[in-house]
Amino acid sequence: MANIDLSQFIETVSTAFEGRQVRQAFVDALTAVQTAVNELDQTIIQHKTATQVVSSATPTVAVPLDIDGDPAQIIVTLRQDDTPTPYQNFCVHVAKFNGKYNAVICMGPSAGSSTVSVPAGTYRVDYIVIA
Repeated sequence: MANIDLSQFIETVSTAFEGRQVRQAFVDALTAVQTAVNELDQTIIQHKTATQVVSSATPTVAVPLDIDGDPAQIIVTLRQDDTPTPYQNFCVHVAKFNGKYNAVICMGPSAGSSTVSVPAGTYRVDYIVIA
């Protein structure tokens, strides 16, 4: 994550408001935000993307996630490169198999069907890992 620079906003606020105390309060708040964001420990929060190409329909797809250790939280979202027709119900959850984390993609029932396979296509799992 890149550092942010709020100096332009701090300067704008310091001259835009009436009353020294009000201006100083805004300057102090923006300075504190800038410092806090720049000092974030980037090893605690990581974001990555895993891509999985499915060549033929399958009941579930396990997408390996590049995660070391046992994080406090893993947040995943699923993207499909293709436009599904008709609209489809996907589900994705994280499971640990043999010490490795995977995002497991499955399908929810659609149009009265109780079992559905994940169709062929390219799937991207974006994930955030919080240590």
